[in-house]
Amino acid sequence: MLGQNGINIRTLSFADTSDFGILMMIVNDIGKALTVLEDRGFIVKESFVVAVEVLNLLGEKGINVEYMYAFFEKTGRNAIVIFKIDDAARAVDVLKKEGISILPEDMIQNL
Repeated sequence: MLGQNGINIRTLSFADTSDFGILMMIVNDIGKALTVLEDRGFIVKESFVVAVEVLNLLGEKGINVEYMYAFFEKTGRNAIVIFKIDDAARAVDVLKKEGISILPEDMIQNL
């Protein structure tokens, strides 16, 4: 129904609970998407997010990201993204030079 109304889903994520599912989307036209979904009886909520161009930083250095995981630290204070990168050592150097924290392996295992 979104595509039929000219709305492009840029990315999405789905969470399931015992009572209902939650579909989170980034779309090209937020207002129109809200209207289309509400008109069809969906419960919708607009949230503001922050996009960080870490991948652009790596891409400029010729470092390829093969895949990634994203999750929250147990304390809920930090969002963490884990990348599978073709040249991890170079990526670590680039990110550290830009002031981006790199978590040690033992800390990742205890999240």
